[in-house]
Amino acid sequence: MTLETRMIENCVVVTLPDQIDMLFSAAIERELQSLFQKKNASNFILDLSNVTLISSSGLRIFITAKRKLRSMNREIVLCGIKDESVSETLRVSNLKDILMVFPTETDAAEYLAGLDDQA
Repeated sequence: MTLETRMIENCVVVTLPDQIDMLFSAAIERELQSLFQKKNASNFILDLSNVTLISSSGLRIFITAKRKLRSMNREIVLCGIKDESVSETLRVSNLKDILMVFPTETDAAEYLAGLDDQA
């Protein structure tokens, strides 16, 4: 699996596939870990605009990514959630209390740029 990535400001935007379930979560997590190493000075934005299904193994990806990047003094945020069931899954799991969620990647990039300015 190859995740679509692009740069906006000093952030790597990663567009996630429509399903983040047990079948795909291990491949997504491996690719993200590889990106974290290659883009070692960047913050990350996970674009969930295509996501229509997320399982508990998918939620684990976000928590693991947050811990990994936090240990490297970097940040990760989510954006673009369009599907109500995905939003509800994040709410019920309290993941919205752990990760910042923005309506658009521009909003997310502006937030992360503000963190860079504070450093």
